[in-house]
Amino acid sequence: MSCNGLSQDKKYILLGILLILFSLSIRLIPPLDKYGLNMNEIDYIRWIKNLSGYDYLVNCVANHHGFIAPQLIKYWLLIMPEGNTDFYARLLSIIIFTLLIVILMNVRYEEMDTKTRLLAVFFISINGLYIAFSRNARLLPLFALLIFCSSIYLYRNIKNHKITTSIILFIISTLSLLTHPLSSLFLISIVLSSIVVFKFSRNTFIGLVPILLSFILVLPYYIWLISYGKVESELFPLNFKKVINWILYLFDDIGTLITLFVLLVITNNINKVSENIKSCLNNIMFSYILLNLIIGLAILIIISLFIPLTRSYYIFPLVVFSSILLGFVLSGLPSKTIALIVTTLSIKGVISYPILENQLYSFWPSYGFERNILQSFRESPQYRDIDLSKSEFINLPIYHTRTFDYYKQGEEKYFPQIDKFGSVEEIINSEYFTKIKDEKNFYLIIWDDCNKLKDPYQRKVCLINLDVINRQFSMHQIWEYNFTPKKKVVKIYILVKNKTNEHEELD
Repeated sequence: MSCNGLSQDKKYILLGILLILFSLSIRLIPPLDKYGLNMNEIDYIRWIKNLSGYDYLVNCVANHHGFIAPQLIKYWLLIMPEGNTDFYARLLSIIIFTLLIVILMNVRYEEMDTKTRLLAVFFISINGLYIAFSRNARLLPLFALLIFCSSIYLYRNIKNHKITTSIILFIISTLSLLTHPLSSLFLISIVLSSIVVFKFSRNTFIGLVPILLSFILVLPYYIWLISYGKVESELFPLNFKKVINWILYLFDDIGTLITLFVLLVITNNINKVSENIKSCLNNIMFSYILLNLIIGLAILIIISLFIPLTRSYYIFPLVVFSSILLGFVLSGLPSKTIALIVTTLSIKGVISYPILENQLYSFWPSYGFERNILQSFRESPQYRDIDLSKSEFINLPIYHTRTFDYYKQGEEKYFPQIDKFGSVEEIINSEYFTKIKDEKNFYLIIWDDCNKLKDPYQRKVCLINLDVINRQFSMHQIWEYNFTPKKKVVKIYILVKNKTNEHEELD
């Protein structure tokens, strides 16, 4: 990690610039709009553009979106030129992510030197969870940024209390609580960590006052939020495998950990790492960050035993802490070893993500695929034979209608239609078919086999809708789309009105 002819400060500035460029390149290749937005992102953009006033506030609360991120994306899209919303939405997420790594590189404490900060930023840069969700329209980097800044400013406020620091801490903590409901859990973990590290004293209490005031300020919002009492059905119960996955995602993936271990073995630095960990435990900031990670993850696991908060991105803010810990541990290694680790893991990251596009496979929910499928279908001879003025498309599972609506073109129509909140009737109204049986042609898009849906509720609804369709129509497949991730196959059928009680079964 040295450049001949440059001063130490200039070396680190140069390395910082190169690190930011590397971090951006690994996210910008492939293009931000290559796959299109997924349904969660599409819903997010639809309702923030279509709703205002009380409708907007209610939707924020009912869907646990928070208030800050939707406002940012809304006004960002207003100032962007007309055109590629997918690209602009994800671009804002990358800008916020870049702000996060710039701030981390400029955290000035004697307990965390420049080399440690640069290594921490590097490990954030190659983290698969961050690569996936720093390209996502729901602005999760803002979630991580505010939690990290709250942690740092609390640390600073306890060590050296100043009114300006307290004001900044109050503002950041309040924004964090209004950005994502889970911020409350992570801020609680930060508070507990500070009490353990600094002991509960007068100085500690004074340092904590801004965060406590921010909790009091947003309490009405959280009471409103809890009153809905809705746990989304697709959040699966906690299990041991989920916890292991969380731990792996904190450090990129199992491949990164194995590669790192092999590099330490071949450079004969395992003992050195062990010594570094013992030394780091005497560092007050390392201990504080370590507790932020451990207590934050423990709270999430404990809560998930009762209310399953089991989505991968819920650990997103903790990745900053795990990356800082790796930075602390590895910064004490010889420069040649650090250079070898950074080079090898950089190559692995470039091959894994921009080239092999493993983010699409590992983090399927963070990327949309419907847009490309619809585009491929529109280019097919089967599509050209459809009279769009007399045709409607039905999607199964029905929630894919929201994506179809977002990416529909020209005269394309769908049934059932969605409302202004982005919701769609879950059960198809069979009477609609009877009323217009001689006026419309219907085409069915099967995005997922109903029997293979993991969510039992969605599986049940999908099968009910399939039965409604089977009682009314015979299905003749006209087109299909195969692709590798998850071994998914999308099929499109033309629906022919039944004249007898015999029904053709879906393959």
